Amino acid sequence: MHGIQRDAREYPACCEKRYGHGGTRREQGCFAKSKKVMAEPASLPQPDTGEERASMRIAICPGSFDPVTRGHLNIIERGAQRFDRVIVLVMVNPAKTPCFSAGERADFLRRATAHIPNVQVDVSTGLLAEYARKAGAATIIKGLRAVTDFEFEFQQALTNKKLNPELETMFVITDPEYMYLSSSMVRQVAGFGGDVTDFLPEGICEDVVKRLAGKAEQRSGTK
Repeated sequence: MHGIQRDAREYPACCEKRYGHGGTRREQGCFAKSKKVMAEPASLPQPDTGEERASMRIAICPGSFDPVTRGHLNIIERGAQRFDRVIVLVMVNPAKTPCFSAGERADFLRRATAHIPNVQVDVSTGLLAEYARKAGAATIIKGLRAVTDFEFEFQQALTNKKLNPELETMFVITDPEYMYLSSSMVRQVAGFGGDVTDFLPEGICEDVVKRLAGKAEQRSGTK
């Protein structure tokens, strides 16, 4: 997945011939870094027309994010470097009973990604493939921690491709320092009063811990 954005040094001088401009790499601008979108997430333009959809590279990073971890944030940041817009989508799964409400998870995500100008957060209760179609997104970003992740995600990718043939899934390998990290592990450690500062993005740790502590007290009070 890292090959999506290659360094200019990986390309030979024949690249000039390919574009036929006869200029230097710098003059062609084919290796120039893409400009960051400076608008706030809430004011990002909506790709309502076919022309806008074609000009913007939009990706969706879906998940339960219960809660968002530093591992999630790492995948989101790397995705934002490769696309014009990344929609971080909180998926509501009726088969699951999340610790945090969809609204709480979305709020944590907005605070955690406030420093990334081309990221916006949304919530969906429907099919991911259909949401992507309406949003004009052609790519789904999924982080992989282990082979066991791939088996499930591969099935999901094929299903989404069947439902929306124009939708591709990009798998991003988790950085080694976050390979062990998961939302369920964070909930378990915090539930027993452990320090989860290194597991959660800055700015949300205190609120997450308070919420989990409150749930732990509720469980103990019902016993």
